[in-house]
Amino acid sequence: MSPQPQIMTILKNIVHSLRGDKEGRILNESVRMQSADAAYMMLVTAMSRILIFLLAFTMASVFAQQPQDRTEKQSEDVRLPSGKMQKDEILKADYGKTLEDAAALLKAVEDLKTDLEKTDRYVLSLGTLKQLDNIEKLTKRIRSRIKHY
Repeated sequence: MSPQPQIMTILKNIVHSLRGDKEGRILNESVRMQSADAAYMMLVTAMSRILIFLLAFTMASVFAQQPQDRTEKQSEDVRLPSGKMQKDEILKADYGKTLEDAAALLKAVEDLKTDLEKTDRYVLSLGTLKQLDNIEKLTKRIRSRIKHY
């Protein structure tokens, strides 16, 4: 049904219910149900319009931000006085730190293995727990450095 005939039906039912005839009581309940349905449909329509507006606004803001990101990336390409790119030097330094941490991690794992072989299966020393914490710290540091790029 289109909205206008539905509204007319609701108005007729309201008039009948105001007259007070027997059909009016039945129609009164029908009017309540129809008005609730109409209110629900209006609410759904309004909500869908709001969602469409918000979606359009969000998309517009996303597209508006894209050119700014490109200019920021271009401004990040900074050259050092030596003529090298700053980003390349940072990557090179991070690579060196990652290699050092990997060597320290390997040494810590080997020490852990020897400590575990020395101890009994029922005994675990505090030094072993500290080594495990150190291994975890080194692993997180390497992982965060690798994920950064």
